[in-house]
Formats: sequence, structure tokens, C-alpha cells
Amino acid sequence: MGLKGLLLGHEVKVYYDRHLTKTEKAEDAENPSEYEILKGVVNGVYKDMILISYSYRENVQTTKKGLFSEKVIEEEKTVEAHSLINRKCIVRIDILDLNLEEEEEEYDEEEYDEGEYEEDYNEGEDLEYDEADCECPLYKN
Repeated sequence: MGLKGLLLGHEVKVYYDRHLTKTEKAEDAENPSEYEILKGVVNGVYKDMILISYSYRENVQTTKKGLFSEKVIEEEKTVEAHSLINRKCIVRIDILDLNLEEEEEEYDEEEYDEGEYEEDYNEGEDLEYDEADCECPLYKN
């Protein structure tokens, strides 16, 4: 699974330096106050850029029409925005909604029956082993 498969559709917090003045040392990445921070959902991963959608609150002036006059008031609205970030500028990406527990199978004691398990596997019995079924794409030889 590449960067695209890992990030696409997930909510992330991206630490980046848009001026490319700071170095990408480990101690710099530990101090997030030195970087720009953008929190949103990854909508695209390209060769040199990452597309992130996010929303923010903004005060917007609106005009209310009355019977005799118009009144300008400020309202706070949620604004949807998109941003392309150069991958060279990114120092750190935190995936916020990645929940590994959902992917694991849940073990329920009531549904587990030892008798069924013993019927499927006897200790003296040889089991067939196929390496092709056990290959992990991350650890290829």
C-alpha cells in the first residue's frame, strides 16, 4: 500500500513549511509551532502535491433588506475550501481517523465453541502450508 492508499479519504493533520526555510530534522518535526498546520480530509495524492479539503469558520457580511432601509450584519458561516500542498514542503502527517481496531476481528466468547475447533484440527494431523497465501506486500523478499 503506497502513500495514496494510506492517506486517501482519511482525516489528517499536515505540518508543512511553505517557505522551505526550515530543515526536515527530527527535532524540528517535534516542535509543530514552527510549521503551518492544516487539518482536513485527503481528496487526492499526486506526484508532487496532496489535495486536502477542509472547512473553517469565517465572518461574512450580509445585507438584510428591511421595509425602509438595508442593514449590513456580520454572520459566522462555515466555508468549504481545498488546498494543494507541495509534498516537498511537508514535514509530518498525522492520520487522525485511522482506527486499527476496526480492522481486527472481534473475539466473542459466546460464539466460540471448542468442539468445532477440535473437529477442524487434530494435533497429529499435518497441515498444508502455501507461502503464496502468506505473502505480505510490505515484506517481499
